[in-house]
Amino acid sequence: MRRGRASGRKLVRLLSNGTPELTTGKLFLALAQDLRRQGKDVDIDFRVLPRGVAPKIRLLLRTELGNMVRGARYNELRLHSPLAISFLPILATRLRGGRVIAYVWDLYPDSARIVGTLKSRPLLFLYSAVEQACLALAQEIVVPSSDYSPALSKFRGKLRIQPLWPTTTPVSTLRRHPIGSVLRVGFAGQINAIRDLEAEIDELVEVWTGSGLEVHVFSPSPVPSSLKRRGEVDPRLTVIERGLLSESQLQLELQRLDVGWVCLSKEFPLPAFPSKSLTYMCAGLPTLYTGPELPGYIEWLEGNNLGFRCSGDVLLSADSLGALTDHFESGRQRYLENLRVG
Repeated sequence: MRRGRASGRKLVRLLSNGTPELTTGKLFLALAQDLRRQGKDVDIDFRVLPRGVAPKIRLLLRTELGNMVRGARYNELRLHSPLAISFLPILATRLRGGRVIAYVWDLYPDSARIVGTLKSRPLLFLYSAVEQACLALAQEIVVPSSDYSPALSKFRGKLRIQPLWPTTTPVSTLRRHPIGSVLRVGFAGQINAIRDLEAEIDELVEVWTGSGLEVHVFSPSPVPSSLKRRGEVDPRLTVIERGLLSESQLQLELQRLDVGWVCLSKEFPLPAFPSKSLTYMCAGLPTLYTGPELPGYIEWLEGNNLGFRCSGDVLLSADSLGALTDHFESGRQRYLENLRVG
């Protein structure tokens, strides 16, 4: 036990894959603060893993054997998916009689297969087997919505639904500007096949009854040239590339817009709980969602008056969005008051 720690206090290790700047890292930093407020001693480890399967395995074998010895003082291990790369600390925690809580925010290896970062069938099979073993070892599996339950049905008895929690301080929405005929939309996040930005932006254009859409893209990924050309020839669509901003800068820029936008490809077959909905909520923006049917996520979004799903069946107007924003702040306040972290 570390010097200065009171005996008998619960020692918790949070293990995150990546850096504190990633969404998963920010979620775990907020979780660490909440656990400390509960009187628990918390250590948080961020592992920056190299690209490629073989380099990851070599690094983990080299570092985790030492961590298994060092981790003997912890009563509880909390970590997030992918879990397979944390098999050794999970196994060591269980063998010592400790508790393992796994946060499954993405399903692996299916996510890696769909994105294309893992294509080898033998590796996919091995990855899946180890991931399932880790899920079996965990005493509690936390998922953000009921959309994940079918894929994890064999672990039904230890599933707990906990929506994602904010990682920034919500700003006031009392001085929001009215929505005009040109809808100013903010999109924050990566541009890849999962998002299918070009196809989903068509849906926004189709359902918006105003004179135009001004889409501000905040992303480390370049805006596809075809989408830029689309904005040049379509008088109703303006695409503005804003690049990657710091969290504080992004929140400031989002406050100047009308709504945030979350999109997923209609072909995306996995459950999801887009964390950018929380980013928009904290910036004072309701979320427009376009993508496949995600009943649990949509219920969270619409049930808390934090946004709604757009589809070709329902047109969007300044009046209908104005009605949403009128109820947004009360819904956000009610949600935050009842929020549980972790």
